[in-house]
Amino acid sequence: MKKIVSVLGLILGVMIFGKSFVHAQNTTKVLVHTEECDQLVLGINNYVTIVAQQEEPVALAQVNAFLFTPNQYNYNLDPIELDIEKEGDLFKIRPDSIGTVDFKIKIGNIVETTRVYVKPLEAVCRLSNFYVNRQDTIPLATFKEQEGIIANVTCCGFDAKCLVLEYEVLRFGRRGRNQKVKNVGARFEEATQKLIEKAKIKDIYMFRNIYYRCPSAIEKQHHTDLIFEIK
Repeated sequence: MKKIVSVLGLILGVMIFGKSFVHAQNTTKVLVHTEECDQLVLGINNYVTIVAQQEEPVALAQVNAFLFTPNQYNYNLDPIELDIEKEGDLFKIRPDSIGTVDFKIKIGNIVETTRVYVKPLEAVCRLSNFYVNRQDTIPLATFKEQEGIIANVTCCGFDAKCLVLEYEVLRFGRRGRNQKVKNVGARFEEATQKLIEKAKIKDIYMFRNIYYRCPSAIEKQHHTDLIFEIK
């Protein structure tokens, strides 16, 4: 028992120094940790670590999970109980709607609750290998070779593409001649291609109002603007 308590104390110390653990509300008897910044990802299998202040590892029979969707909140409906499986030391859960999930862990005669948010898959949008916060300049010849915007999922241990819906392209010329076109879909349409072909060294190109949709997402998703200087 002393060993279990010591291990739990060590984990709590890690949490205090900034590790991504969620603690149960008003208690330190349970710790719940997810792979994605203590959130669950919509529509995929999520693996969750649950540690409790008890001698044995947390058993599947001790854990329940309840999903609160926007409808549950808006219409005061009962939450939806989710299926949970245990694989080794991890608990597997697959939420099918955005909202929050309450993990309820029974320890003796007490039930501890930890709430985790459910988010849709998110993508990183880019032009070939050029994307926000990585490069802010593109060689002229390379820029003119681009064919469109790509939206890739970079989390959750797999490589997947999301559907690019639309975006705007703005060109800021050196002489103040600014132009704008709207593009539907991932690939450059004819008007966008013509605007790309006009690029000159020192021009600034902005890709803004970028909307995409990842698998299982209901609403379209917005991406940060991409801004590049042509060199």
